Amino acid sequence: MDVDPDAPIATIPIHLSNSLAPYLSIHQFPLLTQLRVPTSAEAAGRRIKARHKPKTGIVEVRLPLDTRTDVFDAGRGFELGVGREAEDAESSSTSSRRKRKARDDDDASKPLDEVRLVSQHMKGTKQRTTNMIGVLRGDKLYLHPLERTYQLRPSLDYLDALAAKEKESRRGRGDEDDEEEEEEGETRVKRDVREVIGTVKGSGTDKEFGGMSTVRKEMLVMMRDEKEEKWHDLEWNDANAPRANELYESLFPHTEHVLKSATNLGDVLRSIKGLSEPTTEP
Repeated sequence: MDVDPDAPIATIPIHLSNSLAPYLSIHQFPLLTQLRVPTSAEAAGRRIKARHKPKTGIVEVRLPLDTRTDVFDAGRGFELGVGREAEDAESSSTSSRRKRKARDDDDASKPLDEVRLVSQHMKGTKQRTTNMIGVLRGDKLYLHPLERTYQLRPSLDYLDALAAKEKESRRGRGDEDDEEEEEEGETRVKRDVREVIGTVKGSGTDKEFGGMSTVRKEMLVMMRDEKEEKWHDLEWNDANAPRANELYESLFPHTEHVLKSATNLGDVLRSIKGLSEPTTEP
């Protein structure tokens, strides 16, 4: 008996639901393992934290690191912790900066004990995606539309803050050396500093505004809005949390409404571009 390899082997009913819209999103992260707290950090009472900026669509996830002595370089951790402290001070408000400056050195010196995964907001992209998540339970497939796709990447802003802090420290040491040289009476070469005022001529099109292109201006405005928007804390629930089980069960609605197609097969075939009309010639 010949078996057709293209013949369907089963028919699965599809159930489409919007019960979780617009709060269902997918988060992609470049880690080989799941977002899970190391055993040593969990024993110390640490957990995963998350926050977001609703207007600009930025999501940040903070994952504790394994700080055991056999897998963690404490010396390098404290060096990078200085950069993380400078990063937090730069992004905080003025009042918070004053509080940070008033701290003792022992309190401010903390190791880099967490990795921060931050999503990148792309201007001009559609907020609503065409992707869906499907869950197969029993003999039914349940589909739910995804609102957004967040691509999380490790944030290395603390390295920039550390480099800026070291550059400022070198500049301060240079100023002290200059003062010592002046006190010793050494001869210094004075350089003539002249102010140069430059102007940028536009090309005559609307793409230039004040010497700056419209695209660059929009990018600067977007960066400013992202920096000025306040963070809002999120509640993090892993796969074993009771709240996660409740949300998982909500993927399977108890009420069903049968959808009827308002388009016949002929209309579908005619809507396909490039498909020729059927002929009646023998």
